[in-house]
Amino acid sequence: MTIQELNECKYLFLSGIFEPKDNALCLLIEEAKPSNISEDVTILNVTLHGVRKVEHDDTCRVFEVSWERYICYSVVNESFAHVHKPDTYTGQRVRLYSESPFLEYVRSDTFASNDNPGPYKHFSIVCENHIIEVASPTEPQVRLLEADQPDITKAT
Repeated sequence: MTIQELNECKYLFLSGIFEPKDNALCLLIEEAKPSNISEDVTILNVTLHGVRKVEHDDTCRVFEVSWERYICYSVVNESFAHVHKPDTYTGQRVRLYSESPFLEYVRSDTFASNDNPGPYKHFSIVCENHIIEVASPTEPQVRLLEADQPDITKAT
């Protein structure tokens, strides 16, 4: 499984975030698609016709995205996220930044450097409901979860 498969998804939702061990990070990301059922929605006295909810269903995939180590991460409600310019990145849903305000924050508010913990990167996962920013010296591992796998965020 690769980051490219996440990048190819049209809609993503963050459904879980946890640390499986100290300073490791795991995200559960659900693929979503427009519903087959359309409806009319009224917003501020304007009616929009034929609107379809975007939602996860049994035909959509669930991805586990994890970092073995991280320097810091941030989760922002998508409704409040800024679009900064000039941000320099590659990717769509999973972005790799070469310059960003988040990298500036990491440089100014931590003592992370190329010496300790070593070269690090800024990854961002852009979901419909959240923007997740991660600074890490390790690449994320992406795994497709099977429908019958237990929810790893819940204690057994």
